[in-house]
Amino acid sequence: MKTPNAQCHKQLKFSFSAYYYQGNVNSGEVANSAKIANTRPLVYEYADFLNSRLIFTQSEVQKDLFVSDSLFKTNGHLTLSVIKKAEERPGMIVRLYNGHVDDELDDTIMFEKTITKAELVDLKEETIGALEVYSNTIKVPTQKHAKFVTVYVEF
Repeated sequence: MKTPNAQCHKQLKFSFSAYYYQGNVNSGEVANSAKIANTRPLVYEYADFLNSRLIFTQSEVQKDLFVSDSLFKTNGHLTLSVIKKAEERPGMIVRLYNGHVDDELDDTIMFEKTITKAELVDLKEETIGALEVYSNTIKVPTQKHAKFVTVYVEF
């Protein structure tokens, strides 16, 4: 039976990645490696203006910023999922998840700036409870496989 409308009428382009490791999924850090391979960093806003005649432009500014900088680092046990500004408050949201199979993991987030407030929040960014801060470091609660934790911080 011919089905011409079910055929692909254009050329498709795909990318492929392979990650080789020895051992099980957990020791291979597959979740973290997949996150790094599949997530492009968003570094500027791409927007059309004036009926697509102009692309988001920036004026020339003196280039005196650091070539690289760090907001925080983790022990790398959990996989980083989200870093964003909080919707209703002045701080930021950091979300991590456990990509290991059958392992319960915790993590530590070490910030470069002085933290004034740290809370465990839900997906609506509503407070679940306060988190202790010690030397700008937050201990993230233990997470089971495929579970995530959301942290709100203010500087």
